[in-house]
Amino acid sequence: MDNPMRCPGALHFSETNSKEIRYGIKINSSSSNTKIGRQIEDPIFKFQVPLQYAASREISRSFIGDPNFGFDVGVKEFAHLARKIDSSDKDDDESFQALFFLAISMFGFTFQIHHLVLEKELKL
Repeated sequence: MDNPMRCPGALHFSETNSKEIRYGIKINSSSSNTKIGRQIEDPIFKFQVPLQYAASREISRSFIGDPNFGFDVGVKEFAHLARKIDSSDKDDDESFQALFFLAISMFGFTFQIHHLVLEKELKL
């Protein structure tokens, strides 16, 4: 977190046997504050999908033995409304709302557990 958006992620390989190579992708989804506002990278389409495509392609080429093996994948982002982040004020409001809803659900849960324990103690 000391260097946001500097290292997008890492790829970890593990060879289970001579016919199987597994890999895992660890991505960095940190953000950085600029004078314009908060800058957020989309780690899925900017880093994870291209890295996953490249790793799968090269593993396939390695097993087949053909360096020119064609490997094409199409990816489309799921349709959703655009979300703009204008200032950090919205983030504060959203975190307050989340905390408020957590408190509401926490009190209901506490009362239910209290009554359940009371019933058990009274052997009802």
